[in-house]
Order: sequence, then C-alpha cells, then structure tokens
Amino acid sequence: MIEIDLTTALVGGEGIAIAFVNGLLLLTILSKSSLRTRKEMLIIAGLAGADLLNGLVAVMLTTYRVIIKALDQQNISMTAWDCVLLPPIFLNYLTSLMISVMNLLVSIDRYVAVVRPIQYRLLDIRHAYRLLGGAAIFALLSSVFLYASNYFGLERVYSFNRLCSGTLFPRFYMVYQFSLTALIGCISVVIYIVVYFVYSATAKRMLAQQTTTGVSKSTASQMDAQNRLTTTCKVLPKVKYATAEA
Repeated sequence: MIEIDLTTALVGGEGIAIAFVNGLLLLTILSKSSLRTRKEMLIIAGLAGADLLNGLVAVMLTTYRVIIKALDQQNISMTAWDCVLLPPIFLNYLTSLMISVMNLLVSIDRYVAVVRPIQYRLLDIRHAYRLLGGAAIFALLSSVFLYASNYFGLERVYSFNRLCSGTLFPRFYMVYQFSLTALIGCISVVIYIVVYFVYSATAKRMLAQQTTTGVSKSTASQMDAQNRLTTTCKVLPKVKYATAEA
C-alpha cells in the first residue's frame, strides 16, 4: 500500500486546483476570438499560463515522489545536478519566479489602462506581444542562469536522495531567486497602491469630461470595463496567495 503524507497530498491537491482553474481561464481566453484579440486579455492569459504550468509542476513533482516511495528507491543517492535535470524540479524553481514576473506585467498593464486610458486605447495587440515576448526572454535567461549556477557552483557530491528535497543550488542563486521574487512582488504591490489612489480620481475626471465635453458612451463604457478588469486583477492574486498560505 502506498502511503502519502499530508504535506504531499496538500501540495498535489493544490496543484490540481490551480491547474484546473487556470486551465479553464486560459482555454476560455484562447478559444474566443473576442477575448484573444484584446491586448489586456492576452496578458491575463500569460499569467494564467504561468499559473497553469506551476500547478502542473506541483502535480508532476508529487507524482514523482509518490512513485519513488512506492518503488522504495528514495534512498538512492544523487547529486544536486542530477536532481536539477529532472523537469519537475527545474520547472518548480522557474515557474515560481515567472509567476511574479507575470503579476508585475499585469500590474504595469493595469496601471497604464487606468492612469492613461486614452493612450492605452491607442495601443494595439503588439503591446501584449512585446510584454509576453519580454517575459519569454527573461524565462530563457533565467533557465540558463539556473542551470549554470548549479553546474558551476556546486561540486558533484552524492548528498541527496531521489526525492531531491533540500537546497539544490548555491547560496548566491538562492539569494538571487528569493530576493528578486520579493522585489518584484513589492513593486507590483506599490503599482497597485498607486492605481488604487488614481482610480477614483480618474473615474471622476472622466465623468466630468463626459458631462462637460460629451465623451461618447462607448468610450466611457470601454474605460469602465478596463477599471473593472483592474479591480478583478487586484483581487485574484490576493485570493490565490491567501489560499496558498492557508
């Protein structure tokens, strides 16, 4: 009989939930032309994709460790490099960083949409492509740095077992990973604080312009839709993080 400890079960269950919810969101956006042709929704799709991959990685890592225990191979020695070559281990580190990056891009996009609504309307789908392309390049460079830090920063010592638990990277990389993730998170929060205070002022200004200069209802409706999306993007990360901490 395979025994699964509570922590492993929770990680796997959380991964399934994250993958399911974000998979539905990503599928909805990509399957509807009215959504996938909107720049803001493509950026949201990028965030959903990062979350989806993170959830799948959690399921893969849980499954891998359950199988290793079932085969009674957990005590076989491995090096840190052997562990990093396993896709679930490598992707676990990469996706945790990329989720922070995508949250930052969403925050920047929402900031421009709320603070500079007229200019934002002039941006086309290439705005989303540029942001997502930048995120892809960052992911590629981060992958190279992740592998290089382990390959050149640690000796080939058989100090790990096949479960690959523990610190698999040199100290400088761990400091880089956690510091950058925290910094990006703080920047995202600061941006949304600014958006929060600008939100009311912008809404009042647009209402006044609609009254005095006759801004069209369609324009006002589009700006209101951007504001609602901004509010949604502000709430969803809080729900996700609260769920993760519970």
